[in-house]
Amino acid sequence: MFKTLGSKCHMTIRLLDPQLHEFLPEKETLIAEVAGMKARNEDTTKKEELLHIVETLPESNPMMGLRGCRLGLTYLEINEVSFFGNLFSLFVLYNCTVVDFL
Repeated sequence: MFKTLGSKCHMTIRLLDPQLHEFLPEKETLIAEVAGMKARNEDTTKKEELLHIVETLPESNPMMGLRGCRLGLTYLEINEVSFFGNLFSLFVLYNCTVVDFL
């Protein structure tokens, strides 16, 4: 984007607007994974935390669910990663550092 537009144009970057289910695994898959891990006496702590998140964010209609700005407000780290990813692209393209922008 930055290379194509160059420095003469302004642009708006939409950081995020996917449905939440594109980020999280399916509930049924997680349940099966946790059950399998428990059967093998493996640590299920991280999978169970993820399962809890999936269970607390159900979407009957993904197009009306937690997405876009609502998702970014609920999980601020998503916007941070998107922002810094774009910023990093600028640094790489123009071979500079944060100091050069200050």
